[in-house]
Amino acid sequence: VDQSYEIQYNMNSIFFLNSDEGWLTGGNDGIVLHTTDGGETWNDVPTGFSSALNQLYFTDVNEGWAVGINGLVLNTVDAGETWVQQEIGTTKSLRGISFGGNGQACIVGHDGTILLAANVPDAPEAEAEQSVCDDATLSELNAEGTSILWYDSPVGGDNLPLSAALEDGVVYYAALVESGCESEMRTPVLVTVNNNTASTDTHEACESFTWIDGETYTESNNTAVFTIPNAAGCDSIITLDLTIQGPIELSVTTEGETITANISGATYQWLDCESDFEAIDGETEQSFTATANGDYAVEVTVGPCTEVSECVNIFTVSTDFSGEIPARIYPNPTSGILNIEFSDNFGDDTSISLIGLDGKVVQNVLLPPVGQTGIDVGDLPAGVYILKFMRGNAAVFQKVVKY
Repeated sequence: VDQSYEIQYNMNSIFFLNSDEGWLTGGNDGIVLHTTDGGETWNDVPTGFSSALNQLYFTDVNEGWAVGINGLVLNTVDAGETWVQQEIGTTKSLRGISFGGNGQACIVGHDGTILLAANVPDAPEAEAEQSVCDDATLSELNAEGTSILWYDSPVGGDNLPLSAALEDGVVYYAALVESGCESEMRTPVLVTVNNNTASTDTHEACESFTWIDGETYTESNNTAVFTIPNAAGCDSIITLDLTIQGPIELSVTTEGETITANISGATYQWLDCESDFEAIDGETEQSFTATANGDYAVEVTVGPCTEVSECVNIFTVSTDFSGEIPARIYPNPTSGILNIEFSDNFGDDTSISLIGLDGKVVQNVLLPPVGQTGIDVGDLPAGVYILKFMRGNAAVFQKVVKY
């Protein structure tokens, strides 16, 4: 297919980078033509030089070389927008240029001229100061370019492996490699190594605890670890030290008027159950001795946990009862119904209850105005029980035996 350009020149060289991108040069005025459609159309590309060019060679779509008479060598790195003359030390007319795989160019010309030239890249751009964390290596430093070499000196020195550990306050030097050629200049990078930190997060909780890792722990734990960034952007490694206090032992032992909490080493506060669990002033020991009949409980605190025991009835504190018990109790011992036959009317301030030897009320007796009632003890374990008669603040007790 005959393809022509509107200005007629003697063309010396044509070079296609691919099926669409091509370059053409010739004539005596340093003319360069460019096509992006496989040669269907050509555009004039000014070089700024009037000397004849003999050959073109592009290493990629942006970087190209042209050689011509009187030792002229031109280079563009912006797809022909600008061309810069390269000093190569000869005025011989140059006829051809080609690049090898190692990035070196071979230039030939008149009178047996053969020149080897390399496209030496500039030093890579990089931040002058870079911060890393403990155990960082050279692979974590940043410099622009796809192939970077790191050295321990601005000139010469050792080429360091990317696995080399970085040291705080040390300057490392980056060189750029392009097309097999290494930059002559190196970019210095001062390294600051910041430290990872470690801490322990201590907690004491009742029965369960939800930590910063989102886990809920029901047992003590000192091995869980969670990592967050610290102020320097490095790892802050947090270890959990958790003590879980299980359900508190709330059992008590009663002996006479004295109640003792069975758990030791706790904090205690004795309470008056009949006064809406009001704290009893000064009663903060493991044991409590009642000075009046009533129901009592203990508030036990272990670490952050506080629980209250069941109420215990104390009925053995000596009191005066006006008159005799106005009732006959039979049969005693019994294995079934315990009859209570009244000979007097009871007022509203009178109550009767059956109590175990542990001080806990087994059954409250419903009092009729007059007459007879009974308590069914058939389902109770065999043993000794106390029938407690209360009138006002005074009490009288009757031992009852279940067989």
